[in-house]
Amino acid sequence: MVQYNLVERKPGPSVTVRTPPPLGVIDALSAGLDAVLRHPWLLLVPLVLDLFLWIGPRIQAPNLYRSVEPTLRQMTTEMTSSEGRFAAQELGKAVDRFFTQYNLFAWLSAGLVGVPVVNSSIDATLRLVTGSPPIVWQVDGFDSYLLVLLVLTSSGLFISALFWTGLGGYVRREQLQAARWLQQSFQLWKQLLLLLAIVIGLAVMAIFPLSIVMLTIGAFSPALASFVPLLAMGLAAWIVLVCVFTPHGLVLQHMSLSRAIGTSILIVRTNFTPTAGLVVIFIAISFGMGLIWEGVAADSWLRLITMVGNAIIGTGLVVASLLFYQNRITILFESHHWPLPAGR
Repeated sequence: MVQYNLVERKPGPSVTVRTPPPLGVIDALSAGLDAVLRHPWLLLVPLVLDLFLWIGPRIQAPNLYRSVEPTLRQMTTEMTSSEGRFAAQELGKAVDRFFTQYNLFAWLSAGLVGVPVVNSSIDATLRLVTGSPPIVWQVDGFDSYLLVLLVLTSSGLFISALFWTGLGGYVRREQLQAARWLQQSFQLWKQLLLLLAIVIGLAVMAIFPLSIVMLTIGAFSPALASFVPLLAMGLAAWIVLVCVFTPHGLVLQHMSLSRAIGTSILIVRTNFTPTAGLVVIFIAISFGMGLIWEGVAADSWLRLITMVGNAIIGTGLVVASLLFYQNRITILFESHHWPLPAGR
């Protein structure tokens, strides 16, 4: 496997720049999977987190459903059409399952930058593999629920920072040192928190104008207004695509958040076809393997095999994306004779 070190190059008449060949999607996937098979310590974080979600304590909030159940029941009875009543009933069932069966510890695997785990969807009331009931903690109020959400999401981002920093150090061919690993993880964690705050802020600010647009269009054509959420989802997907390499810049070059976002947009714009292919293949592999893993019962010892398999595939995909980004940013910067970011 070929490794590319990103180091700052000072221009001079005697400097000969050797641009590496483009790393294809299949080559990146092969290199990523080969890395995790040769270096099993890269799987440590996802395996530990998955094991905790499998046999550890669980948190659920059934009392919160009881507080919103009267409102949902009233909503169902007030619906005049059969389609509306059916939609309200399905909504009530979904809310019921979420509050009574969802394990809130699943928030430790935080979103798109989260650690790949397979046990985040386990029923919180399901017995352990040993046959004994799990330790279940209850959340009774919305204030406690929001506090748990804040603490677990922040903790999940720190676990993600540990995971990504470890993989980034491997790609940069750095020797693993606990003190440096923790320090870099803490710096990355702060940037991930800032990124999360920006995403939430943009989502909240978009609610009001989208509502106004839907109401305005709905006054002329309700059917046309129904396309507004689809357009908003398409725009959000596009933003995620062009910013997909943001954590890569934070991890490999220790960029500022704004520069990492800008560099990601530049990388995607200049390598749109291979980047889109990389994302599509990653989604297809993750979705397909997820269907296979979910076919194994959560209270079976065979779940251990799915945890190892998921850790290998998920970690291999992340390493592959890091290698792909490292290769493409090297080519891009050297083709423009820019000094390559060397990191702090």
